[in-house]
Amino acid sequence: MNAKRGYATVSIAWAGRISATDYQVTPAEVKLFWDGKTDDPRHRVTTDWGALDGYHAPGKHPGNQFPSIKPETWTFDSVESPRNSGWFLAALAARRALTFLEQQPMVDPDRLGVYGHSMGGKLTVLTAPDSRVKAAAPSCGGISDRYNMSPLFCQTLGDDVSLKQITCPIIFLSPANDFHGRIGNLPAAIAEIQSKDWRVTCSPHRNHQDAPEFEVATQLWMDQYLKGSFTFPQTPKTILTLKTTDGIPRLTVIPDESRTVHSIDVYYTQGGKADEGPEDRLNTMHRFWHHAKPGESVGCWIAKLPLGNVNQPLWVYANIRYALDEPVSAAGYYYRTYTAESFNVSSLLQMVSPADLQEAGVQITRQPALLIEDFQDHWREEWFSDLSDKWTITTHKLNDGLWQAPPQAELAFEVRAA
Repeated sequence: MNAKRGYATVSIAWAGRISATDYQVTPAEVKLFWDGKTDDPRHRVTTDWGALDGYHAPGKHPGNQFPSIKPETWTFDSVESPRNSGWFLAALAARRALTFLEQQPMVDPDRLGVYGHSMGGKLTVLTAPDSRVKAAAPSCGGISDRYNMSPLFCQTLGDDVSLKQITCPIIFLSPANDFHGRIGNLPAAIAEIQSKDWRVTCSPHRNHQDAPEFEVATQLWMDQYLKGSFTFPQTPKTILTLKTTDGIPRLTVIPDESRTVHSIDVYYTQGGKADEGPEDRLNTMHRFWHHAKPGESVGCWIAKLPLGNVNQPLWVYANIRYALDEPVSAAGYYYRTYTAESFNVSSLLQMVSPADLQEAGVQITRQPALLIEDFQDHWREEWFSDLSDKWTITTHKLNDGLWQAPPQAELAFEVRAA
């Protein structure tokens, strides 16, 4: 689908798995390839790392993990080395893909971009320091790999090492509940990059998935910097006020109105954690984000943020959804296509410590409740679905202490037929 939008693309099957319309390579076919079983009707040719092991899920050798740089019989070096990690091999492959593309007669070598999701998000960040990259869009990765037990890994393959070398325009697709590219690391990542032209887009509640209006940011970013056919609105300006007359924090939002604004929404949580790491995976995936609908004021929008306690931090950001001139269709995550009719630009997450909340005199104004949901007003903003064509819908409300059930409580539903 990228070709239909005017792009030549190389998609790197570094893990060996391929999912094309007429060419499927699952882990089973990868194993057949390793074993050289060419007579098997299911045999498929795929990525050949030779004696090395750059595969993933599954790895070719026991114990092969991308976070490891220890020497093994199949690694590049016989001592601890970043070249022993699959990350080094995949990043090398990505840069060779850039070389391949720039040599093609139909490609403008001065207009190359890179994007990827999950491990591909980290691979995007590893590749983006290459001076040939003119635009980058990492999704769900490339910001949180900072806690490896090996000091040498951190000094060479840690995300901050690459982020500090990135000068090209970059947009981070960072769902608020993603376990792999944790939103709590996003402010640090923005501070580390050298590029002055950046954006973030953060879908609430989701883990390792996105809705079309967020996912389309990658295509629009490439359109702006590789084709010059789109202009992104600026990051919304936000002002967080803790000291207020009623003790309720407020977020003032000033959106860029160069395009038609569809909606302005504010999300905040007290489920964040300072120095959040991989061990906090479950909390990261399931914390609840309250929705606050801002009211219009003079030249801005203001949202109240009532809190249930002042002993936990406050994390808050704003989403601005804009209309697209025409729908955009593209290939998305997990071998599916999508069509977006709008797109989102987020403000950078702001994080406030409990000490700062207490010093500002913030009051507890949100009380525990037995009613989980009445499905009134803006209830949809606190629920989500990763399957837009299905009826299922999910909320993380029950992970918030405000909805903790008392002893011996029973769960009850009231259903009214239309």
